[in-house]
Amino acid sequence: MKLPAIYSNNQFTLTTEPQKPLKQNHEYMIEIRNPRSLQQHKTFFKLVKLYFDNNQLNLENFEVARGVVLINAGCYHPIQTSAGTYKIPKSIAFESMPHDEFNPIMDNAIQYVADHLGLLVGVVKNHLVP
Repeated sequence: MKLPAIYSNNQFTLTTEPQKPLKQNHEYMIEIRNPRSLQQHKTFFKLVKLYFDNNQLNLENFEVARGVVLINAGCYHPIQTSAGTYKIPKSIAFESMPHDEFNPIMDNAIQYVADHLGLLVGVVKNHLVP
């Protein structure tokens, strides 16, 4: 069971109720993580949409565009075969990638999209502002 919590005044406070009641005076193992913001996640997909809508490669669909952006941002698993090395995009799901790991990928993705579309990074960032 994963539960979001806020840490303040040297204690954790759950921000949602658990699906099952927690036992009083029972020891639990807690994993502390700094999750990415939902806004940052949405911004990445807005960036991919900008790329998809304006690329000259006639990509088949949005998922292909997402993979191209991730691979060119350096977010991939290299797979070595007898035919060569293939790049498989990594998952950027919240549970797969913490905030600190995602930040440089986002910066690289913005740079790639700006370069590919012939735009300045600042112009691309302006397109991403909510």
